[in-house]
Amino acid sequence: MIDKESIRYNATFEKKGSMVYISHLDLMTLFRRAIRRANLPFVLTKGFTPRVKISMPKALKVGSESTSEEMSFWLEEKNEPEGRIQA
Repeated sequence: MIDKESIRYNATFEKKGSMVYISHLDLMTLFRRAIRRANLPFVLTKGFTPRVKISMPKALKVGSESTSEEMSFWLEEKNEPEGRIQA
């Protein structure tokens, strides 16, 4: 099987207010669902249970606020950003 070339996107987001009570794993699930619902051409992980490929290098403990959390996600093709997603 030939793998398609994927493009890595880096994003920053804030974790404030009631979001501080969401755990790191639940936050990753939230972003995976958001990428799927946005109908983006996402890349899946390889393995027994493929998931949307994302990476969050630093796990913030539950109850802590942050104004500059980082994450990366991979798409199969280049997409031009049409605007910011704010929640």
